[in-house]
Amino acid sequence: MYPVFAATGFAAVIIVYRVYRRYTCISLADVPGPESASFIMGNTKELYQGQVAEADFKWQAQYGNVVRF
Repeated sequence: MYPVFAATGFAAVIIVYRVYRRYTCISLADVPGPESASFIMGNTKELYQGQVAEADFKWQAQYGNVVRF
């Protein structure tokens, strides 16, 4: 009987912890930004192909002051 209570208590603690982390953690998933061209390199190619800060200013105008890239 005690292992059942222990397992249930442990599961309840894990669920409460996950809910707490979900609503208190800062997530970068909600920050707007351009779609990534490459899984590994991201938008690095676009940043280095143009003039200095050209892509930065374009993204700032399109997405606002905080951009995820």
